[in-house]
Amino acid sequence: MQHHGPPAGTANPHLHSSAPHPAPKQTARIYLRGSHLFAEQRAALASSTASGPVPAQSLPPASSSHSAAASLALASSALAPSAEAQSMDPRSIHPDIHVIIDVFPEWATVCGIRHDFWSPEIFKLFVVTGTHGEVIKLRLGNNHFTGSIPRELGRIVSLNELDLYKNSLSGSIPPEIGDLVNLTELSLYQNELSGSIPPELGKLVNLTELNLSINNLSGPIPPELGSLVGLTRLNLYNNQLSGQIPDLSRMVNLSRLGLYENKLSGPFPVELCALTSLTKLNLYSNQLSGPLPPEIGNMINLTELKLHYNQFTGSIPKEFGKLTQLSVLSLNSNQLTGEIPVELAQLRMLVRIDLSLNGLTMPPPQEVLFAFHNAPTCNLKQREPKRKLDNLQSSGSGGPSGSA
Repeated sequence: MQHHGPPAGTANPHLHSSAPHPAPKQTARIYLRGSHLFAEQRAALASSTASGPVPAQSLPPASSSHSAAASLALASSALAPSAEAQSMDPRSIHPDIHVIIDVFPEWATVCGIRHDFWSPEIFKLFVVTGTHGEVIKLRLGNNHFTGSIPRELGRIVSLNELDLYKNSLSGSIPPEIGDLVNLTELSLYQNELSGSIPPELGKLVNLTELNLSINNLSGPIPPELGSLVGLTRLNLYNNQLSGQIPDLSRMVNLSRLGLYENKLSGPFPVELCALTSLTKLNLYSNQLSGPLPPEIGNMINLTELKLHYNQFTGSIPKEFGKLTQLSVLSLNSNQLTGEIPVELAQLRMLVRIDLSLNGLTMPPPQEVLFAFHNAPTCNLKQREPKRKLDNLQSSGSGGPSGSA
């Protein structure tokens, strides 16, 4: 960011001009990128004046000679808070603010909280408070924070939303997060978190959304997560999780389950088939094995079923034909055998079907192939030519190609 203000040590003519200017309406958003503080400022006159608008001030990026505190001091002088704002002491508002200030000495800067700089406009961009001043939402996602998640966060028990996604946070998830029993949303995805998922997260019984995806988490999925009966979305994908999928059958409100791109093993858990509210089930790119249970056909609200890149064996259950809401069915790159069930012809909502790279064969009725003609993407090509499959796909008799 280029510095358009006066040189260091030089008075800013816009801040110290002898000509009076009406107080500008201030808005600001401050980001902390690692230990560097950046500011984006915009000042606009509350009403038109003959002297014209007050130019917006810009801050240079912090360097080795500009600490976060020094950069904040520049921001404080440039923004010139009102007398009302200056008279506020954030520590007198609510004890929750103590945690943010004391535990997040740099993160607190993002919220605009300092003894010498108190901007409600900045604060409300990142923190939502309740009627008594307690912190109920902490929204610090999509920044460049580094370091670990402080354990002391568990002291802000009033929190119902904690968003730390898309940062560069590392280390393990503190088990103290499990003390935030009022949380309804926990988003820690796309960081560099490692270690196991704390079983203490199973105490967050009010959660509706849990997203820990795109990290380096390892170990098993704790069975305690099965107690989160209010969850509507559970995303743990793109980690290094291993072991079997635990019993999640109590999550009767779950609509989306993403466990793909891990190292999960064992059979397809039959208990999942009780989750009739599921619309998207993505378990692909794991090491799951064994047969596909026919009970999958009970999940009648599924619109997306992706089980590819696993080690499933046996035949495709004919009960899949009951999944009439399916738009995407991916079973490719497994070890499935037997005939493609004619019941799949009932899946009229399909826009993509991929059964390729298995050991499947076509059933005698050729109509099952042409039943997929509404699917823009249809791939039935197997590892080895089987019976009439290649002839049917190359005949071009109005049906889809083998790999559209």
